Amino acid sequence: IASTSNFGYNCYCKTPSQWQLGALVIFCAWFNFIVLLKNSPTIGTPINLLFRICYKYIALIYLPILLVISFALPFRMLFVKGTVSITIPLHTLQTIMCYITV
Repeated sequence: IASTSNFGYNCYCKTPSQWQLGALVIFCAWFNFIVLLKNSPTIGTPINLLFRICYKYIALIYLPILLVISFALPFRMLFVKGTVSITIPLHTLQTIMCYITV
């Protein structure tokens, strides 16, 4: 007999990943419903505009990500011989903070 745990909202799941997987499945179902509504004549136009805006923002986000990576890794290589040991994620976070405040 497997023991079950209560992770909230009276849902008895064996592992916490089942709760997260259920949330992911519900998100995918709603996204599929929106894609299905994209072909309808009345509500399809706003959904198409939303998808176009999302595609443009996704294409625009590549440049800042590329800049952060291109500046974080050389800084990591320069300061790796120093007395302070900083991990790569922390160094990337520092570069993001410098990028935002400029």
